Amino acid sequence: MNEKMLLKVSLAVAVLGLVSLAAISALTELEPVNTYDIGRQHSGRDVRIRGTVTGFDASDNYLRLQVSQPKPIDVVLFDKANFSVGDEVDITGSVRVFNGKPQIIGERYKVEKKKECQ
Repeated sequence: MNEKMLLKVSLAVAVLGLVSLAAISALTELEPVNTYDIGRQHSGRDVRIRGTVTGFDASDNYLRLQVSQPKPIDVVLFDKANFSVGDEVDITGSVRVFNGKPQIIGERYKVEKKKECQ
């Protein structure tokens, strides 16, 4: 095989490998974890939680949710989102430590069910 052909085959295999890894990564979902299991040692890891919004604080730049499951954990979203206390949420993000406590920097979220008003 000549060098040009070898180079073309190598590039094609490399591109195919990258596309395959991207597809596998996009299709792989994290299993939800219990907030009791999230600690400072998980900093930098991606996690998925499901829980109930028990409080929130909004600013111009971010939204901080308190999600309980039953142990509360703070979730920070840099997105304009509309949440209410009592919403059931499914959040995927990266664990970071802030002021000595783990929190989740949310990357994807969905509101699964809103609590009905009585």
